[in-house]
Amino acid sequence: MSDAETLGHMTQIARRATAVTGRAANSGFVAPGFAALCELAGVALKAPPGAGAAIGVAAGSIVGSVAEEMVDVASQAMRHRATRVERFAENVSEEAQSPLEELLIEAADDPAVLEVLARTVETASRSLDEWKIRLLARIFVSTTRDDAVIDSALILTDAVRQLEAPHVRLLALLASRKPDHLRPIGLTGEDSLELARWTDQQIWKADPGLVGVYEALIGRLTALGLIANSTGPNAPNRIARWVLTELGRMCARHLSQRAATDAT
Repeated sequence: MSDAETLGHMTQIARRATAVTGRAANSGFVAPGFAALCELAGVALKAPPGAGAAIGVAAGSIVGSVAEEMVDVASQAMRHRATRVERFAENVSEEAQSPLEELLIEAADDPAVLEVLARTVETASRSLDEWKIRLLARIFVSTTRDDAVIDSALILTDAVRQLEAPHVRLLALLASRKPDHLRPIGLTGEDSLELARWTDQQIWKADPGLVGVYEALIGRLTALGLIANSTGPNAPNRIARWVLTELGRMCARHLSQRAATDAT
């Protein structure tokens, strides 16, 4: 495919993508894939020329100087967000083992996949943690492989916005293995994972660092539909036993051992 054809497809993703400027590469040329992602994320790669000066003329030299600094602050924030978009793009290409532009061209042909892309890259641009950017990249790539996970991917993307490192540690713990005395004999792999139930005491013993914020973690993960209490209302002792939901298992699968380690 020629460069002209590639740029033509890019316009289906973001009509102004190739007009975005700021990141210098190849004599000032911005890669169309990166530019399209920045456009989707609402990241301006360069502040409008003379923005601070224009404010200064209107407000006076002293106020104008402060205004220029404020423009610098906004520009710095956009640069940080652009860097995160770049990390998202790198993770997407690495995970899919495919050039970014090819993936975006495919996404442009499917409105649902395109919506997942828009949400994941926007969330990634505001994420301070590498594990979260990597997780979002994996969520997007999963939709390019299987249309059936699109609805779950959209829900999971919204959930990831509200996850922090301690939440991931708890999810990784629940997904790692079942406490020995509760593991059903003969069940392994996904079957064992589905039946894994952890009591509060077992979780505290496995990761004492979660104790101080435990109730908040359980509350948030339950509200997001990632974990559930599998103890029925008529159980004799009513001891809570926490299990990953289907959405929680999906999240756990995307959280590789490397990603979970980054969050600790």
